[in-house]
Amino acid sequence: MVQKAKGNKPVMQYDECVQTLMGLGLTLLQAKTYLALATLGKADVKMISKASNVARQDIYRVMPVLQKLGLGKKNYY
Repeated sequence: MVQKAKGNKPVMQYDECVQTLMGLGLTLLQAKTYLALATLGKADVKMISKASNVARQDIYRVMPVLQKLGLGKKNYY
């Protein structure tokens, strides 16, 4: 069942979002990581890993690529 957003337009399901991002040139891990970031907003690697079901070591490897593409930002505390 497809969820409906305001205005009765269909909302993309997670798998469709991943496939769309992969169609735009991201890898599977990059797409999953980006979707987790987009959903969570500010998050640490542990939170991103849990939300995306991507191993933490892969998050550390993927994040610099997303940052170079302008799809992620590293915040320093």
